[in-house]
Amino acid sequence: MEKKSIGRFIAALRKANGMTQKELAEKLNVSDKSVSRWERDEGAPDLSLIPVIAEIFGVTSDEILRGERINQAMTDNARGTEKSEKQIARLINSTQTKFQIRSLISVGITGIGLLAAMICNFGFYRANLGFLIACIFYLTAIICESVFLSLAISAINNTEFENVDFEQYKKAIGKQFATTLQIIVYVFTASLPLVLFTSSAFHGLPFGQWILLGAPIVVTTMILCTVIKWILSLALSKKGIFELSRKETESIKWKLKRIVTMIIVLLVTFFIQLLFNEVTSAQTFAKGRVFDNFEDFKTFMEIENDPDGEFDPDATYYDEFGNEITFEEAMTQHIYDNDGNILYEYIHLNQEAQSISYSNTSDCLPITVYTSEDLSEGHSVIDGINFGFICLYVLEIILGLFFVLEKSKK
Repeated sequence: MEKKSIGRFIAALRKANGMTQKELAEKLNVSDKSVSRWERDEGAPDLSLIPVIAEIFGVTSDEILRGERINQAMTDNARGTEKSEKQIARLINSTQTKFQIRSLISVGITGIGLLAAMICNFGFYRANLGFLIACIFYLTAIICESVFLSLAISAINNTEFENVDFEQYKKAIGKQFATTLQIIVYVFTASLPLVLFTSSAFHGLPFGQWILLGAPIVVTTMILCTVIKWILSLALSKKGIFELSRKETESIKWKLKRIVTMIIVLLVTFFIQLLFNEVTSAQTFAKGRVFDNFEDFKTFMEIENDPDGEFDPDATYYDEFGNEITFEEAMTQHIYDNDGNILYEYIHLNQEAQSISYSNTSDCLPITVYTSEDLSEGHSVIDGINFGFICLYVLEIILGLFFVLEKSKK
């Protein structure tokens, strides 16, 4: 502000208060000539005198420096704007905090559902019932979270503030809503083994088996949810509904390529494992006992060996037509050639022999017999190979996520 404006303003205030230059000079402890020079715009008061002059004339120091009275309406508007901004910030913070606390309620309901499923499964061996009860809680949690989201949005929309952009607030609660839904979906998928891998309604799933079966499902769901979120972000950004910078868009596209590559690798590994389990059995890796002639085979099979006590010679046995037969007739087995003719007949008394395989020859020799111990060793090999596949899945996922996250840091 120019100095002459200050001088004129002081002169106007002095005259308005019926005060002479000498009287003002006495109050300020300066000479009346100094006051005269100020009012003639030949000088300006010292800055230390500005507050004193303002107090004498009942104005503000800012008004003295401006050389004019400040419009009261402008002051009120400025104060009102500052007050409105504080009210808006307070409203946003309180509403967002309420929504976060309510989201914890939804997560808690989800946790109760999982706990109910565990009680039914481990306590009462009713895995299917536990899953159904858990689903009721999961659905309730989704409904509650949707209601909480609606309340959070309406709390802002119903305010008296106009022309205020609540976009950042809506994005924040939308992100919180999506996070809560993801947690519910993850817990739901973790519960799926209770219904997918139980043979009957009166069956429980062991804890170790539940973890072993549920972990791949949850990890797969997490990957799919992430991919879906990225795809939706790109689609909404393309339509102008959701704003993404060029860098963010390129980053998401890069991540999608890596994730899709990882999924393809996982699927290839899965189909290889599926094919392996389809074409192999415990007999593939079991050593077995090989017989080059039928007599030795028959002698081995007719050794009376019933460690589990499953057979009772005094019991009554029936043939396929319901006719009563003897114990030996019930235990009699046959080996057929390719034309369906009986080649050999023997009595299966050795219950250690769990499985038999024949050669693809006219006399079906040699014959291989697999005992319980042989098959147990074969199953151990298969379990070890399947565990190796699981380790391979984990390694592929870790490497895939490493490359994705490494790019994100850059």
